[in-house]
Amino acid sequence: MVLEERQERERLRAQRLAVIAHAQAALTARCVLEGSIGEAYEYFPFWTEGEIREQKLEKYRNLLESMAMNGKSTANLSKRPEHSPQDAAAGAQGADNGPDGRKELTQ
Repeated sequence: MVLEERQERERLRAQRLAVIAHAQAALTARCVLEGSIGEAYEYFPFWTEGEIREQKLEKYRNLLESMAMNGKSTANLSKRPEHSPQDAAAGAQGADNGPDGRKELTQ
């Protein structure tokens, strides 16, 4: 009886580990095919939107600091696209840049 219970617990544990191993193999294969690993939050739903934004901010802050320390220019970094057709229309109507660099309608 005790031996059977222990074997059943071990069998269930092995099943859980097999599911994890399968997911890891699938993730590894996907990363190899895509050519990049990506971030953990892209694959697992354990982070809030705020935590994801904070991680992205930290990643780009470190990138910019590294570039500055190496004397590289940030001119090649892609520019932020227009946010909406209203923003583009605001630019055509003589809008001013706001403190965050986005277009604001003038009154």
